[in-house]
Amino acid sequence: METSIYGTDGRANMYIADDGETLYTWEGYAVCYLVDEKIYGWRGKHLGWLLNGIFYDIEGYRVGYTKDTYPRIRYTERTKWTKKTMRTKSMRQTARTRPTLKTSESNEDLEKYFSQDH
Repeated sequence: METSIYGTDGRANMYIADDGETLYTWEGYAVCYLVDEKIYGWRGKHLGWLLNGIFYDIEGYRVGYTKDTYPRIRYTERTKWTKKTMRTKSMRQTARTRPTLKTSESNEDLEKYFSQDH
């Protein structure tokens, strides 16, 4: 089952595909993927972590949430576009050491942040 990802603004603009690893934009582009709790861009850049339904950026700030972990009222989800063909993934960088996780939110836009290595 696909899992919607909400940005800090309460809008669902990304989701985890049925495979449990690929993160898509709402427009259907595969932009990053999960390996265990680590998030990597399609070109292999380590972007952050997914821990207990909360997405953290590389500095440890919260950049997104699953439906169950979003702390405020969410917007209604709009219809997703059809998934586009995925490119081949590049070799992954060595993951950075996880920083102290913060309870504050990042100023980064969820989709923009996770699309930076697309």
